[in-house]
Amino acid sequence: MNAVKIDVVIPENRELRVSLPPEVVPGPAEIIVLSERRAQPPRGSWDRIRQCLERTPPARPGKSKEEIDRYLAEERASWDQDE
Repeated sequence: MNAVKIDVVIPENRELRVSLPPEVVPGPAEIIVLSERRAQPPRGSWDRIRQCLERTPPARPGKSKEEIDRYLAEERASWDQDE
């Protein structure tokens, strides 16, 4: 695949008209847009995210390191018993 870099300014209507150099052959192609800046999230979106997190129940506490080590030791011991 051949890459062609063309610097453009994206207008408010976000429509581009691009003229390609002669070395670009006609046929299927893929256009990738790399933008300098990222659009700001819509106003109030952080408030909606915060509200969603507040409605989410807290996570259950996990197992301690000792409980996990004990479980793994028991599991490994059972492997020897199956033989």
